[in-house]
Amino acid sequence: MQAAIDALASQPGVDPGRIGAMGFCLGGHPILELARMNSNLTCNQVKAMVTFHGVFDGVRKLRAVQSAGEGRGGSQANNANKTNILVCTGEDDPFIASEDLDAAIAVFNTLGYQTNTMTFKDTKHGFTNPAQDYNPSDAFAYSEEANGKAWDAALSLLSTSL
Repeated sequence: MQAAIDALASQPGVDPGRIGAMGFCLGGHPILELARMNSNLTCNQVKAMVTFHGVFDGVRKLRAVQSAGEGRGGSQANNANKTNILVCTGEDDPFIASEDLDAAIAVFNTLGYQTNTMTFKDTKHGFTNPAQDYNPSDAFAYSEEANGKAWDAALSLLSTSL
């Protein structure tokens, strides 16, 4: 993740102190790992992170390890009020266990991030992708309403944080 930030920050026209990160589906894990990196360099560069229907498998064990003081990451003071995280999820998403979501949010909060969660009723996995309406699996569905609200919230976060 740091290599990706470094590569992006080195591009012409990119302000290295105003970077945002977004993750969809399995992209929830890179957002979690980016938050866990918790280095001063990363915190000074990445000002906002958003995950849409992000999957956080295994985070409950990670949370237990972090609580025991064995995990990566710095103190809460390193990030306080510097980086905001938005988690957008569907209430009916079978791939995101509420325990995993709660554990991920606890990790974000323990590390000192300002975390906001939007949970959409009657919303399944992949709600941001109109092609999900053609997916034969009942686990997936596009939601124009949830997608619009999540995207508006993400744009608002990016505009106020960057």
